[in-house]
Formats: sequence, structure tokens, C-alpha cells
Amino acid sequence: MRDFSEWLLARDIELPMEVVENQENFALVSLLGWFIGIILVIFSVLSIVFFIKNLVEGHLNQIKPNLGTFKAFGLPDQFLISMYSRIVTVLLVVSFGISILIIAVDDILLTFLQTEDTFNVWNLLLWGAIVLLFFSSLYFARRIIRNILNQTPGNLVYGRGNKG
Repeated sequence: MRDFSEWLLARDIELPMEVVENQENFALVSLLGWFIGIILVIFSVLSIVFFIKNLVEGHLNQIKPNLGTFKAFGLPDQFLISMYSRIVTVLLVVSFGISILIIAVDDILLTFLQTEDTFNVWNLLLWGAIVLLFFSSLYFARRIIRNILNQTPGNLVYGRGNKG
């Protein structure tokens, strides 16, 4: 903006310096707002992914003896991995579906009540975060499932060796 101000002064066009400084300050605050917003979205996605990861890991650690028994009786690892992956996928799809439905109903109610729109359901950043959250949660859940189920049946049943 200062370059623009100097360019105007070189052509004998006066522009109050307060206007230029106000525009510079607004641009800086706007940029900082976007930066903080992006950081908050990334932090939120990471927090939810780690929560889901710990939830799946805790559940599988609790039922390790049962999984070891299934494996000892000949149930293939790939069947157990695909079954738990499907369960996690269905739970994620249902939870995301309910969340999106609640957000959409909220948006419709706010539009119907003609109040100020507080949440933009069709924001690309929101949908990008949802897709990132879904696939990263699924990736980490599958990785944990594979790590735990790749242990021997004896290790799973008796809790020895690899802890997952």
C-alpha cells in the first residue's frame, strides 16, 4: 500500500496516510485471521484423529484375548482386519452423517428464522477438513488394527511380547 501511496504522490494525487495505514492494518489482521483459522482446523482434525485412534486401540487391547482365540481356531488375519475396518468405516460414516445432518438442520433453521448466518455449510474448507478427518481416521484405525492382529495368537491371548 505504501508503494501505491508513493505512486499517487509522484503524480500529485493526495491520499491521506490514515487511509493507507487502515488498509494495511486490515489486510494484516485479515491474513492473521485466516492463518489462525487454518491452524485451528488442523489442530481440531488432529485432536479428533488421535481420539479415534486411542478409542480403537483401547478397545482392541481390551479384547486381545478374544482375538487371539479367534486366530487360534483358524480365523484368518485378513478376515479380522477387514471386519474391524468395516466396523470403523461404518461408525465413521454414521457419525459424520449425523454431524452433517445436524449442521444442515441448523443452517436451515437459521435461514428460516432470518437470523444472521453463523455457519457456512457449503464452505470448501469445512468439506476439506471433513474429508481429511475421515480418511486420516480410517488410515490410523486400520494401521492399529493391522498392528494388533499381526501378533501371534499366543501373544494376544496371554498378553506377552508385542503390546500393539
